[in-house]
Amino acid sequence: MRNICADEVTFRQYLKDIQSETKACLEAHLNAQKSTLGDIDQDTSDLLIDALISFCTRGKMFRAAVFGLGFKMADKLSQCEVPILVQAGVELIQSGLLIQDDIVDGDDIRRGLPTIHRMFALACQDQKENICADDADEIGRGMAMMTSDLAIVLAYDLFLEAEFSADTIIKATTQFNRNLIKTALGQAMDVSLHGSLSPGTPQILKSATYKTAYYTVVGPMQLGARLAGANTDLLENIDQFGRNIGLAYQLRDDILDIFGNQYSSDRKQSSDIAGNKRTLLIENTIRKTSGTEHDLFLNSLGNRDLSSAEINMLRDIIEGSGALAETTKKAESFANEGKNMIPLLTANTHIAQLLRGVCMFAVYRED
Repeated sequence: MRNICADEVTFRQYLKDIQSETKACLEAHLNAQKSTLGDIDQDTSDLLIDALISFCTRGKMFRAAVFGLGFKMADKLSQCEVPILVQAGVELIQSGLLIQDDIVDGDDIRRGLPTIHRMFALACQDQKENICADDADEIGRGMAMMTSDLAIVLAYDLFLEAEFSADTIIKATTQFNRNLIKTALGQAMDVSLHGSLSPGTPQILKSATYKTAYYTVVGPMQLGARLAGANTDLLENIDQFGRNIGLAYQLRDDILDIFGNQYSSDRKQSSDIAGNKRTLLIENTIRKTSGTEHDLFLNSLGNRDLSSAEINMLRDIIEGSGALAETTKKAESFANEGKNMIPLLTANTHIAQLLRGVCMFAVYRED
């Protein structure tokens, strides 16, 4: 059992507080849309909004948390309240992107429940007696895409409702949008790696930087800092800090994809193996195995019907090869690089402690 240090404990409490506040804001904002959208079609409005509420309020709210830290770092004079509307908007965009990610990856489980596209497909099968499974799946994917679009548009409503000047909100959201563009390209790079024989560590890390680091850490943190009046130096330092912590976060996520349901029953089981994805953990395993184990591991990639016993055997191969330890060490090195940046981000001891906690959380979280 790992001992959690004081920095991480402090950040986890901060995150817990953010979860509560952001969840309440999201529920209120989304429920308020029902009357407006209900003028068009109440049943469809309720269906999409209820799906969004269920999905987005089950998240960790990590991006809302790092947004808040970015705001606090730059707001040195007025000590204003962190704008909860923008925090909720950041989480809505996260939800929209995750809905699309689940469609691309063909995943059926997210946060312990059916993914949005799967949920809509199952509902369709329940409601329409004669519909075939393929048609229900197609309808489910289409409905999920519309839900994703709605989440992202409603997020910008929240940004605009926050009490900032037009010039401030334009500059901040322009910066945020540039980071989302990088995310889109990174996700496309990641998809192109699926099934590749051996793309190599640099290409895998490049994809992870753009698909994860920019929308998980850099984007939200720079958005918060911009809204609070950050200068160029701080924004550049956030970029370097966020790239490192985002990579650590992604490598931990790759580990949790395969080993995570040992910690939490909400975790999906080995979707990276089933989807034949080239994560650093999988690449390290391919490189560090040989003979029968190597062939067995390779032949398992892309198999969506692996039993629990087979998955446990693959876990043993990954751990026994040293790939798990090597990937964890790499994540720790990225987190340490980020930690070294903290004196350039803030002189405030409490914020610095929270940032150190972010570094630890990225590497060692269990969900």
